[in-house]
Amino acid sequence: MATALLARSLPPALYDDLLCPLPLPVPPDSIPQLRQALCTLDSRIRSLADQKHLVESKLASAVALQSPIRRLPREILAKIFAVGVRELDDEDALFLSRLTLVCRYWHHTAVDTPELWAAVAVDHHNRLGNARRRLQRSKNVPLDISIDFSPRATPLRYNVADAVARAMDLLRPETRRWRTFRLRVPHRAAALAALARCTLPAPLLERFSVHAHMSFADSACPDALPTLQIPLFRGCLPRLRDVDLVSAPVQCDNGSALLRSLRTLRLVDLSGEYAPSVAQLLSVLRACPGLEELALRNMEDVVELPADFEAQHEGPVVCLPFLRVLTFSFCGVTRVGALLDRLSFPCVERIDFAHLENISSALQSISRQTRAPLHQACLFSELKLTRLLRRLPSISTLELVDCEDVSANILRGLSAPPPGIHNLWILPNLAKLVLDGCAGIEWEPLRALVEQRAAALFADGGAPLPLRALDVGRCPQQLSRERVQLLRMYVRDVHWAGWS
Repeated sequence: MATALLARSLPPALYDDLLCPLPLPVPPDSIPQLRQALCTLDSRIRSLADQKHLVESKLASAVALQSPIRRLPREILAKIFAVGVRELDDEDALFLSRLTLVCRYWHHTAVDTPELWAAVAVDHHNRLGNARRRLQRSKNVPLDISIDFSPRATPLRYNVADAVARAMDLLRPETRRWRTFRLRVPHRAAALAALARCTLPAPLLERFSVHAHMSFADSACPDALPTLQIPLFRGCLPRLRDVDLVSAPVQCDNGSALLRSLRTLRLVDLSGEYAPSVAQLLSVLRACPGLEELALRNMEDVVELPADFEAQHEGPVVCLPFLRVLTFSFCGVTRVGALLDRLSFPCVERIDFAHLENISSALQSISRQTRAPLHQACLFSELKLTRLLRRLPSISTLELVDCEDVSANILRGLSAPPPGIHNLWILPNLAKLVLDGCAGIEWEPLRALVEQRAAALFADGGAPLPLRALDVGRCPQQLSRERVQLLRMYVRDVHWAGWS
């Protein structure tokens, strides 16, 4: 009864505290013992955790050993990695980084495979640390060197000359292992600084490619750079097969040893003192009997041949029995004619001529090559193009973009049918004409084309369709706002860059 009355009179929390037994007093001597017991338990827990981790590692190793990839010998796995790197080309860095992160076995296999690290690239993104690591891991295998500081891939304020110099200083001691060398720089000064460091023999070099993009300073002072006097690679290039020089500061005299025993020779954008003369080219080609491809593009034509040129080259012609492809583009009709008169290429299969003006003498030289199995010949001219378009009446869109040699003759051909044939228009279904960047067109033929095609719609049968779209972008010199407004009277959609 008393307990019930007490429970009703007291709050619940206070009543529960009264019912709880009082804790027993703890002797002071037992506190160190309890702490010691806790330390013992902690040490046992850590020991058990270490044992658990060890067992888990053994279990993971046992499971990994059962994987099929672990059953492959390391040599076969390394060959698989090497094949993957060769197929990916430019993505080998990302591929290798992923390989090394799969597991320790793959990491050690990749690091111990020198072929995987043979491609050494230096550019704005790949710094010298990566190149140094690849040089160490590649050991003694042949190297594929790439130095790319082209304007498109490099910021404007980047110190290219210093970067190229430091890269060449790093790579120069390994010149004996170079298999390919690829250099891309924004101007000739940087190319000259790099080539001046190519002074050691390169017995394994097979491909040599140098592209120097023309800068404003190069175009303003083309002869300001010094001539490269040091022979490249000391003339020791027994395996060189492919040479590609684009605006490179290398003279054929100094590089004659460089151009021996070649299979492919491409010379592009060589002007001033770097443009090879006919005599220099003949001496180089005479030393390359195994040449298979020759390309000359964008060179200043020789003004005239030396007075003693005929006397010096009265001997037998230069025979190139394995030559398959010949390309001459904007390299001077005098140079081309003099070369073809003194070359013999019985196995040539393709010859390309572009921007050479009158090539009659060149064609006569080729016609004397009676044994040449020439399978394909392409001579671009406006007359040829007009005849081709006449045989393709179903074309509705004609795009001539950046064709500087397209003149008003094509526009006149599209403006009216041939004489004597009133109903046979060229491209009668033409609805869209693109002349973007064609600097050779004139205003009067363009206006006549638009007006006559629009007026022919009201004539008798056989009339062509009027133009619906005309693109004359990047032609500000030939057009004005008033002229474009006149064109819009006949063509619904006229695009002109001068509006912006």
